[in-house]
Amino acid sequence: MIENIECQELIAERRRLKLKRSIRGLLLMALSSYCFVFLSACLLVSGEVTTADQQASGGNLSAEFVSAEGATTRVFQVAEGPESVQVTVIVAVEQGDLRLDLFEPNGALAFSVESRPDNSITRSGQIQTDDQGRIRYRINAQGARNGSYQLFFRR
Repeated sequence: MIENIECQELIAERRRLKLKRSIRGLLLMALSSYCFVFLSACLLVSGEVTTADQQASGGNLSAEFVSAEGATTRVFQVAEGPESVQVTVIVAVEQGDLRLDLFEPNGALAFSVESRPDNSITRSGQIQTDDQGRIRYRINAQGARNGSYQLFFRR
C-alpha cells in the first residue's frame, strides 16, 4: 500500500512537470510571436539623413540612407488642419526594395510608390490630410542600400 501511494505521488509529480513544460513552451511560443509582430513593424536604418522644408504654398521632406530593413509608419505635418494637397513622391534605391505608401485619414491606401534598383520612380496624386494637417506614410524596405525618398506637396 505504501508503494502504491509512492507510485501515485510519482505519477502526479511527473504530470505536474509535464504540465509546467507545456505551459513554458506555450509562453515561449507566445513571446516569440509577440516579438515577431513587434519587430515586423520596425525599420532599421543606418546613415539616415532627413530634411524638411515648408512654405505657405507647399514644401518637401527628403530622406537618404545607406541601408534599411523593415517597415514603419510616420507622419509629416503639412498644414494646420484638414486640407487637400497635391503630393509627388520620388523613391530610389541602388539595391534591394523600397516602397513608400501614403494613406488617407481613414487609413485607406491613397497610393504607393515602389522602387526599382538603379531607377528613380515618381508618382503624384491628391491626398487629404488628417484633422491635424498631417500626411501619414509607411516606409517598407527589404535589403535596401543607398536609397532615398522625397515627398513634395502643394496646397
